[in-house]
Amino acid sequence: MMNLQFWTIGLLVGLSFLVSISSGRHHVPLVSHRALPHLSLRTDQSRLETLKSQITPSPVSPFDSPLGGSIWPTGGYFAQIWLGTPLQKQLVQVDTGSSDLLVAEAGCIGCPKGDQYNPSTSKTSKQVTCDDSHFHCVFCANGTANNCYYNNTYNTCDYSDPTAACSLLGPTYYDSFSLGGGTLAKSVGFGGITLHAGAYDNEWINMPGVMGMAYPSLSSVWLDNTVFDSLVSDGQVQNIFGLCLGPNGGHLTVGGINESLYLGDVTYTPITTQMWYVIGMTDFGIDGISLGIDPVIYNTIANGTIIDSGTYNLVVTGEAYDVMAANFVQMCD
Repeated sequence: MMNLQFWTIGLLVGLSFLVSISSGRHHVPLVSHRALPHLSLRTDQSRLETLKSQITPSPVSPFDSPLGGSIWPTGGYFAQIWLGTPLQKQLVQVDTGSSDLLVAEAGCIGCPKGDQYNPSTSKTSKQVTCDDSHFHCVFCANGTANNCYYNNTYNTCDYSDPTAACSLLGPTYYDSFSLGGGTLAKSVGFGGITLHAGAYDNEWINMPGVMGMAYPSLSSVWLDNTVFDSLVSDGQVQNIFGLCLGPNGGHLTVGGINESLYLGDVTYTPITTQMWYVIGMTDFGIDGISLGIDPVIYNTIANGTIIDSGTYNLVVTGEAYDVMAANFVQMCD
C-alpha cells in the first residue's frame, strides 16, 4: 500500500464556474420489425404516448434555485428545499461530495438558529425503525420504538484547521420532498440533525443542513437513492443539473442548464467513478499559464479528480503542491 502525502491550498480568491452533470442512463427504443402502414404506426404511437402520459407525469421544465453563500468566508453554497405536508422550508448546503440529505430538526443541540424540521407537524412524516433494510442504522434508540439513528462525520469543517472533523447525529425519516419549481417526490429518506458536535467555527454555522448531490452508492443514511435521483425516478425532472458558483451566491439549475449563465458551448467530460463526481484532470493553469505537470499526478488521490461543491479547499499531492505554491509566490513579486 502506497502512503501518499497530501497538501491543502485554501482558495481565498473569487471563483466562478459552471458544473453541469448528467449521469449516463441509456434509453433503448422499442423497434417493430413488422411492416406497418405509416398512418397506423402514427396512430399507435399517439395511443402509446397518451397511455404513457397517464402513467408517468411529464417532467417539470428546468428551473433555477438561487444559492446563497460564497467561497470565503462562508465556505459553501446553500439552497432552500421543502419537506413534509404541509411543506416546511429548510436551508441546506448543496454538496456534490456527499449523497445524504440531513436537515436541522426542532430542538437540535448545536445547530444554528433558523428553520428546523418538525416531524410532528407533517402529516406524511414517518420515523424509520431499525428493521428497515433501506437505511444504515448506526444505533437504535427510544426503547420499543426501536428508532433508526445515523451518525455522519464530515471533514474540512473548521476554517482554521482543514483536517478538523465534525459530526451530525439524529433519527431518520421518510417524508415528501420538493426542490421548488413544482417538483414533488412523495417519499424520500433523510436524517434529522438533533446533535451537531465538533468544530463550530465553520460552514455549518451558515448552513444548518446538507443536501448530497453525488451518486446513491456514496449514501450512508438512506441507501436506496438520493433526493435528486428520487425526483428523476418519479419523472419530475430530467436527469441533469447545473451549478454556477460565483464569488457571492450562485445558481442551482435542476432538470437542465441555464444558458444565460455561460458563453459558448457546454463541453461534457466523462465521469470515471460513479460515487463522487470523479473526472480525469488533464491540466491546471495559473493566470492562464499551464503548470506543465504530468496529468497522472493530478489524478492520484481518487483515481481521478473529485468535483466537490461542499469544500473550499483544493487538495493535491505534495509534488503538485510544490509547483503550484512556487507559481503563486512568483505572482507576489
